[in-house]
Amino acid sequence: MKISIVLPIYNEEKNIPILYKEITEVFAKLKHDYEIICVNDSSRDGTLAVLKELALMDRRVKILSFKWNSGQTASMSAGIKASTGDVIIPMDADLQN
Repeated sequence: MKISIVLPIYNEEKNIPILYKEITEVFAKLKHDYEIICVNDSSRDGTLAVLKELALMDRRVKILSFKWNSGQTASMSAGIKASTGDVIIPMDADLQN
């Protein structure tokens, strides 16, 4: 079974490394194949650069990036459409939920 984590992201440059570490630690214990779909909703900080760095290190990190801010619902929808997993888990990237 493959699991897709879908993350709508807006200005989360500092949270992304922490979130990535937590996700990868959990999946190391679960032994499931997974992907992390990061939907950058036209962030104005260094979020996209951080995501690109992670994607270079880990083939499971996929990036979608909007040219203009479209909101969380549109980001989530795009991430779900891009997912290839059997199970999709939507999450907030701000470490709140």
